[in-house]
Amino acid sequence: MNRYTIVFEVGGTEIRSAIVSESGNVLEKTARVYPAYSNQSRNFILDYLYELIKKQAATISGFDLISGVGYVFPGHCDLDRGISYVREQKMYQSLYGVSIIDAMKERLTSDMRLLPRMAADYRIFFDQDTTWASLQPRELMHVGG
Repeated sequence: MNRYTIVFEVGGTEIRSAIVSESGNVLEKTARVYPAYSNQSRNFILDYLYELIKKQAATISGFDLISGVGYVFPGHCDLDRGISYVREQKMYQSLYGVSIIDAMKERLTSDMRLLPRMAADYRIFFDQDTTWASLQPRELMHVGG
């Protein structure tokens, strides 16, 4: 059984994602680019972000565990609580002041298909886009902490 982290680089027009192994290798077959839908409603974006977790989880074996989900978000954020404070730009205005970490945990808790695939000590974490580009694959497993 392997452990993986699903990472998302959230941008205004697209969301880049990949899965990183515990040893720090990016699983190339999991590298994806999704549209961002950054100007949609709060519920739409939160549901969409959760759907992307499920899509990425489906690309690895059902016997493997997901130890984390990481988001690198644009603009001013509360990294500890996963809250975006972007208000002046048109992207993600509907998420202003919302804890994305709490929203994803809430969805996971009620998802009896995905929850068993999560490691008991899984975490959802945030980081800022200014540091993302400089990270090496091994560091992606530990973004946000």
